[in-house]
Amino acid sequence: MKVSYFVFLTYLLVTILSGCANTNATLNKPAQKNTISIDQQNIQNRKSMAVAYFKEQNYAAALKQWKILNTIYPDEHEFKNRIQVLEALIHRRAKIHIITGRKALAKKEYKTAETAALKVLAMNPTHRTALSMLRKVEKYREAQKQQTKPQIRSDKQFATRETNTPTSGVDTVKVSGRF
Repeated sequence: MKVSYFVFLTYLLVTILSGCANTNATLNKPAQKNTISIDQQNIQNRKSMAVAYFKEQNYAAALKQWKILNTIYPDEHEFKNRIQVLEALIHRRAKIHIITGRKALAKKEYKTAETAALKVLAMNPTHRTALSMLRKVEKYREAQKQQTKPQIRSDKQFATRETNTPTSGVDTVKVSGRF
């Protein structure tokens, strides 16, 4: 009987202490009302920013906002639909700019090709074709720099040896070229 009384007291003590621990934990929690309203305000702000970016045709920034909202609320179908629409729109716009850039490269209009590539990269910073196009423009610019640099002549080209007469034995040096 002493053993069962001891077990009962231990059980009662553990139950009381665990109840105290839960009470303290709930007292330290912030109020749920404030947290929910802040989240709703955050959602509204991000939605507003996404719509404003879309109206400004800044599709990459709008996509970023919708992706953030989708990360916070992955079950929200509105966010997923908007992401799909924006990704398709960005893909179409990028394709148009890439075609423009390729035509410009073929015509050797390198500034136009560079602008087209940069527009694509503003929407998709990892677009391989746009990066390749920029590399081609850079190669062209490097080639242009090489052609416009003054050619450095060797010492043999700067000074040429002329002999006045074979009998005089006096050599003169004629200097040509620019210094």
